[in-house]
Amino acid sequence: MIEALGLEIAAIRKKGGGTRADLRGGERVGESEGQWLYRFVVAEDLNLQDDTPVRVTAGQEDVAGVLVSFRDGVLLVALEKDLGPRIAAARLVANDSFLVERLKEHLEK
Repeated sequence: MIEALGLEIAAIRKKGGGTRADLRGGERVGESEGQWLYRFVVAEDLNLQDDTPVRVTAGQEDVAGVLVSFRDGVLLVALEKDLGPRIAAARLVANDSFLVERLKEHLEK
């Protein structure tokens, strides 16, 4: 089982590692525990899970974060860096293998 999960993780990483989405019109909506919360309205139907690790690239900035929620076309992310009050355009990459990685780690214990 653990070996199969390792193969699945490798396959996800080989195909690019995650869901990608172009974001527009981001707005900082708060700050909590050293993370900045940004809200984006997304027209696409993305298959994203809460607590998924993400990377957001806006201009020259590439920032790690976590997907807080994605409901009814509203994406909320918590980023490790303040990118200002508004983000005109950004690229989000979600780590699609994180759930499989967590399961593998749990089974290895």
